[in-house]
Amino acid sequence: GSMTGLDFVVQVKNTNNPWRNTPILVMSGLDDPARKYELVRSGANDYLAKPIDPIDLSVRVENLIRYKHLLDKVEEQKREMQYLAMHDQLTGLHNRYFVAEQVQMAIEEAKRHHIDYSMIILDVDHFKQVNDRHGHDVGDEVLVEVGSFLKENTRGADSISRVGDESVARMGGEEFLILLNYCDINAAACKAESLRQGLEALKPAGLPVTASFGVAQLNETLNSFDKLFKAADIAVYNAKKLGRNRVEMAFVDINGNSNDKKAG
Repeated sequence: GSMTGLDFVVQVKNTNNPWRNTPILVMSGLDDPARKYELVRSGANDYLAKPIDPIDLSVRVENLIRYKHLLDKVEEQKREMQYLAMHDQLTGLHNRYFVAEQVQMAIEEAKRHHIDYSMIILDVDHFKQVNDRHGHDVGDEVLVEVGSFLKENTRGADSISRVGDESVARMGGEEFLILLNYCDINAAACKAESLRQGLEALKPAGLPVTASFGVAQLNETLNSFDKLFKAADIAVYNAKKLGRNRVEMAFVDINGNSNDKKAG
């Protein structure tokens, strides 16, 4: 139609499709330096004026193919580095760095739209004894199986930031974090109790393993990730103090006073 070569280059380079990175070799009957500059500045990778020398064309195409292969390799390495930076290498779950970067955005979205948002922290009971008695390899196997169990029993565990999902992260050691959108504290406590029972029956690495759970809900007082995490962490501590292998809920009133209760 009426699209010029320059229009085509601009449209390709401004699209969101992956082929925007495909190298473009422009061939034109105009040997105009200004035209060449405009095309290259708009995203063309090379320019040939007619008549075309077949050898010259072949060499330039080969160079652009090599360039594309290198570009693809760099992009792949970039994705791998991003994945490694944001995921726990042992369990494959999100890690604390991803949580720190992404969760506050999800919390702000929940606050803005008045969405119930809750957090579960669980800490594997007596995990040091597992390492001491059976070795760190077995301890790692326990953590991997616990992580897989949690991921399999949550919805949308691949994205913490997307509202409507449940998401799992390993915060370090034997501590795991579960975030729940559209979920109040009572529903979160029921979820935690279901996970507690399932984990108790799991027997990771053939061992009787349990965990203590703490649950907290976003509210006017617990209005940030740090405050929510601290409240849930205190609830985990209370669960440990009260005998372990149980769920405790952290209730905080408008004055910031806490009242931890056992899940029903």
